[in-house]
Amino acid sequence: MLVQDREIVLNLLVKLGFIINLKKSILTPTQKITYIGALFHLDLGMVMPTQERVLKLQKTVKEMKLKNHATARDFLHLLGIMASCIEMIPYARLHMRPIQIYLLSHWRPTSQNLELNVPITQYLKSHLILWSDTANITKGRSLQHCETHVTITTDASTSNGWGGHMDSQIIQGTWSDIQKTQHINCLELEAVLKTIQHFLPQLKGKNVLLRCNNSTVVQYINKQGAPNQFSSIKKVGIC
Repeated sequence: MLVQDREIVLNLLVKLGFIINLKKSILTPTQKITYIGALFHLDLGMVMPTQERVLKLQKTVKEMKLKNHATARDFLHLLGIMASCIEMIPYARLHMRPIQIYLLSHWRPTSQNLELNVPITQYLKSHLILWSDTANITKGRSLQHCETHVTITTDASTSNGWGGHMDSQIIQGTWSDIQKTQHINCLELEAVLKTIQHFLPQLKGKNVLLRCNNSTVVQYINKQGAPNQFSSIKKVGIC
């Protein structure tokens, strides 16, 4: 049936005046499809980087680890390859953040050029190990949405403290005088952290849906952090 449908589609496209690019087409039915550096295993419901992209990533990471210094341009090149794998490697964006933050702590893109040398420290190398681990970068990500096992709701205010709720269980607390001076976005994120830490023994091995009424915190968590850490949260006053 699939082959018959293929012929119908091809004939219709030709009749409508389209030219089929046979070199870029896969006309034989398959459950493994390569598309823009991604390998889709439709039989497994998984997507992962192609072997070519894996080798390119590992080669770039290895070259970086062998140096004592690298230019800001080299860092951006590496981060670009990592960014291209965000949707194919589990928690790729989260593991990319320390490298972004490290670069921005040594290089200011608005006032310094791309040829500035940045030291390659042991701290940086420790965050590159995961990116050279074949088992990790070829693990793949599921194409299916994860089923939620637990829902947690959090809230915070600058005056009344913070609270968290899971099923019928509640955790709450107050802020110190110093904490009360912090931006509400920081306090809302702190409330999330404290709530998860409290319920952690019950959350291990489960998919957790977190509900928070602060859009900045929601974005921060969904994007797995930010290159400039909390500076964006302090500046953006979205509540």
